[in-house]
Amino acid sequence: MADHDLKVYNGSTWDAGRMKVWNGSSWDTVAKYYNGSAWNHLYDQPSVTISAACNGDINSRIIGTTCDVGVQFNSDGEEYEQLAGGAWSGTSQGTWLDSGSGADAWVEFVRTSGVTRFDNHASSTRVNMASTVHFTLRAFDVETVSITGYFRFWDAASGGNILQTTSSATWQATSNDGGGMCSLC
Repeated sequence: MADHDLKVYNGSTWDAGRMKVWNGSSWDTVAKYYNGSAWNHLYDQPSVTISAACNGDINSRIIGTTCDVGVQFNSDGEEYEQLAGGAWSGTSQGTWLDSGSGADAWVEFVRTSGVTRFDNHASSTRVNMASTVHFTLRAFDVETVSITGYFRFWDAASGGNILQTTSSATWQATSNDGGGMCSLC
């Protein structure tokens, strides 16, 4: 939901789905007014637009090694997944930054279940996107860690407007012994 959508406070959140304006041919949620010759926005359009995937990932590694999983938002606007061995994938998951500058956007992860936080960022804390930002989980020998939640992208360090809320997803890392029970023991 962009900051130029008409919103109604429903008692707990701002909802863009309830108020619409008839634009002469259809119902529109974008706040516009007709000046006699053209439709104009009631206020400025957002300078930053976001469309991050943040679709989760499950990685596992065998025999006494650590396993990593995570998401990285590069300052160039590309999004990457973390490979089990810790490197970032060479293939972009897509562009998270559609227009504007990452310096004008902040990201926060909202945890809904699993471990309390990514290893390098606390849940519900905003991080400026001016430089590359990554969220990583690491599992150690014979361990599984996971976190479920969603990302919110904002146009301010506090307060402000939500630029995008991603779908909920799970990131899970498993480091295991690879063999299960020993049949010769």
